[in-house]
Amino acid sequence: MTERNATVPLATTAGLFAAWAVHDAEEWLTTGSWARARGIPMSDAMARTAIAVMGVLVAGAAIDGARTNGRSTLYQSVLLAYGLHGFTHAANSVVVHGYSPGVATVPVTVLPFWLWASSRLDRAGVRRSARDLAPHAVAALVGGLGFSYGVTALLRKSLR
Repeated sequence: MTERNATVPLATTAGLFAAWAVHDAEEWLTTGSWARARGIPMSDAMARTAIAVMGVLVAGAAIDGARTNGRSTLYQSVLLAYGLHGFTHAANSVVVHGYSPGVATVPVTVLPFWLWASSRLDRAGVRRSARDLAPHAVAALVGGLGFSYGVTALLRKSLR
C-alpha cells in the first residue's frame, strides 16, 4: 500500500551517508595496499583522500535528500548509483579471482540499505523510476569517481 506524499524517514536520506561510511571504512583500510599488491601506484593517503572527497559528495546528496523529503533527483540518483556500484565490487572480485576492496560490505551494507531506502521512497510515493534515474546515476557514479580521483591528483600535485 502506497502512502502518497508520506514523510520519508530521515534514516532513508541521512542513512545514505551512514551506509556509505560503513562501506567505505572497508575501502579506507584496504584500497591502497590492495592496489600496490597489483602494481598500481596508489598510496594509502591517495586512496583515503579520494574516499574523503567522495564522502563530501555523498553527504551533499544525503542532505539534499533530507531537505526534499527524498524527492530530489540528486539524492535518488546517488542512491541508485550506490546500490548499483555494489555489483561493480562483485564483478571486480570475479575478475581478480578473489577479494577486492569493498566487496565484503556489499551484501551487508550496500545492497540492504539500497533496497530498504528504495522501498521507503516507494512507500512514500516519491521514488522516480530507475529508467528516469539511470542517466543521472551513471553520471553520479562515473563523475563522482572521476571528480574524487581528479581532486586527489590535483591536491597531490600542489603539495609537491
